[in-house]
Amino acid sequence: LSQGRFEFGVGRSGLPGSYEGYNIPYSESRERFTEYLEIIRRAWINDRFSYAGKYFSFEDVCLTPKPLQSPHPPIRIAANSLGTFKAAAAIGMPIFIGLRGQGLAQVAEQVAVHLNAWEKAGHETPPDISLRVPVYVSKTRSAALSDPEQSFMRQFRRLGGQLAGSAVKPGTEDTEDRAARAAELSSLTWEEVRREKVAVGTPEMVIERIHELREHLCLSGIAAEFNAGELIPAEPVSSSVRLFCEKVAPAFK
Repeated sequence: LSQGRFEFGVGRSGLPGSYEGYNIPYSESRERFTEYLEIIRRAWINDRFSYAGKYFSFEDVCLTPKPLQSPHPPIRIAANSLGTFKAAAAIGMPIFIGLRGQGLAQVAEQVAVHLNAWEKAGHETPPDISLRVPVYVSKTRSAALSDPEQSFMRQFRRLGGQLAGSAVKPGTEDTEDRAARAAELSSLTWEEVRREKVAVGTPEMVIERIHELREHLCLSGIAAEFNAGELIPAEPVSSSVRLFCEKVAPAFK
């Protein structure tokens, strides 16, 4: 359908609720993710394939239709924990990162671990890191800083509530500091969010901000969320996207 413009983003989810609805313990999420990804890659690459794993087994099966891209669409893994940053580097996978649950300095430290692991793995290609980030562009500074506030803050408050609820769920790791991250998100101010977690402003301000994020996080691209929180009306969102495409994106070509 996309004529080869498809990129496959996948993650194990940081929220146990994503598994509980299927009666799957979250403690199995990491093993299951590894198995799922291997099955998907084999199904794409091979005309027919067999697989025997801990959770799934297949014997001489065929996926149809096959993807247009060869050997398969680019795969990008969502990375939010040190374990995933290291694992993705070991197998040479591009990654998605985000600033929603952690600050810029913390994520920069995780990226440094990823880069070090990538170098140790001896990959011939450079690492590929994309950032998922809320973006809002307006012609005036005042509108750019005020229009998205309610909507963007809603997303961070919602994530804080989800993290707080997941902190006591079976299968979550003590090293993830979910309760502390939830408390931090619940107390965030809009000024802190603007400084740490989003890219909002006039085209010139957003260009400067993306340059800053790219420098700190070694980015190769961004996945822009133009209506994070889902409260911004359609017309301002459309205007923001248009300004981004016409005024911001050309600065990075």
